[in-house]
Amino acid sequence: MLKNSTAAEKTEAGDYAGAAGPLRQAFAFHAELPEDYELLPNLSIAAFHIGEFERSEVFMNRLLTRARTNGAAVMVLYALTRLAMIDLVAGRWTDAVGEATEAATLGDLTGQDVLADAPRAILLLLAALRDDG
Repeated sequence: MLKNSTAAEKTEAGDYAGAAGPLRQAFAFHAELPEDYELLPNLSIAAFHIGEFERSEVFMNRLLTRARTNGAAVMVLYALTRLAMIDLVAGRWTDAVGEATEAATLGDLTGQDVLADAPRAILLLLAALRDDG
C-alpha cells in the first residue's frame, strides 16, 4: 500500500489512520526546534484534527508565549482563538471562555474586527451549550 508515504499522500488515499504516524513524527521532531510562527500553528492544527488536543494545546501555547514576548498582537489574538477552540472541543469550557474573551477584547482594542469575530462566535456557542439564555 503506501508504506513510506507522507501524511498528505496517505490522506489523499483515504488512509486517515495511517496519516497520523507521519504527523506524530513531525510533532516529535519539532519538539526539539526553536519556536516558529509558521510551523507551530500548523502542527497544532494537525494535532487537533487527529484528536490530540493536549498536544495541540502545547504547540499553540508555545506560539502564544512567543507572540506575547515579541508583542505580536495579531499572533496573540490568533493563538488565543485557537486555544479557545481546543478547549471548547476538549470540554474545558471555562478556559475557552477566558481565552475567547481575551481574544475578542484584543481584537476590539487593536481594530482587528474580523479576527475578533471567531472568538465572539465561540462565546455565543458556549453560551448556547451552557444554556446561559
